[in-house]
Amino acid sequence: MGQLLAFLYKFRAFFTFLILEVFCIWLIVSNNNYQKTVFINSAAGLVGTVNESANEITDYFSLARVNRELAEENERLRAELLNRPESLDSLVQFDIDPDTTDTVQYRLRTAEVIDNTTNLANNLFMINKGSSDGIEPGMGVVTSTGIAGKVRSVGKRYTRVVSVLNPRSPISARH
Repeated sequence: MGQLLAFLYKFRAFFTFLILEVFCIWLIVSNNNYQKTVFINSAAGLVGTVNESANEITDYFSLARVNRELAEENERLRAELLNRPESLDSLVQFDIDPDTTDTVQYRLRTAEVIDNTTNLANNLFMINKGSSDGIEPGMGVVTSTGIAGKVRSVGKRYTRVVSVLNPRSPISARH
């Protein structure tokens, strides 16, 4: 314990400088919009890399659950196919009325959630796709069970999404 105190006393000027430097950086970032944006985008890349590595480890241990869910979904889809009254013969033509959704071309991208908050007032989550993958602000995020959120900010490799659990969610739906 004495050596630790001696070390801290010996380098007290350096540690004081570090504390003041961090305080000054915090003041600059919190009071200037440009610096705040740059800091958030660069921090999102660093945090995204760390969270992605951590998620790869936890995903490995949850493979049994994922396989069980996929098997249940396959069973449900096969049951729906078998119980369809109409034939699925490729020679049968279906007459479907055109509507406005026929003109919209959707680009689907598969992504993984690498960071998620569900217990805060303003919930966000981060996915492992970014502008290099064609993601743009304002795009929607969906899962196999429904709407997940709307893209808020995009980095080169990571994207922050406003969750539908967020009261400020731009999606006009109620949970």
